[in-house]
Amino acid sequence: KVRAEIARINFIFFTGDNEYTERYKQLVSVIKINPEHVSTHTELQRQAMNWEANECAPELLLRGVALVHASNWILEAQTNYTNPEPTDLQCRFIMNAHLEEAMARRKSMVLHQLMHFGDQSPAFGEALPQVNARESNSSRGAGGVD
Repeated sequence: KVRAEIARINFIFFTGDNEYTERYKQLVSVIKINPEHVSTHTELQRQAMNWEANECAPELLLRGVALVHASNWILEAQTNYTNPEPTDLQCRFIMNAHLEEAMARRKSMVLHQLMHFGDQSPAFGEALPQVNARESNSSRGAGGVD
């Protein structure tokens, strides 16, 4: 079966000196298209557009293995000048996923350190529930009334 990119073109005529270079570039770009790359490009673009349409909701960002694969894909595409090129939206989507993951790691590390410090200092461990109670009371509104 002929790939859609090639079938659409059908023929590339190499006539005339002025058009040879342009036609050659066109032929090379069609041959160099990697179907797996195009599939990943399409899926990442769909996910990035969904993320943007939902006001860049952090829960729609890639995480874990999916983020690693997307990062490797974008690095390979930029290194090898693969077509289609990653879009600005895809780059922002992946960059924000990395930022979100870094913030989550930092929060986890801080919580771990606080818990460890609480184990070392009984007074600190006893103070945490009081701080949490004060924060929940202050978030209820004026006068602590629901």
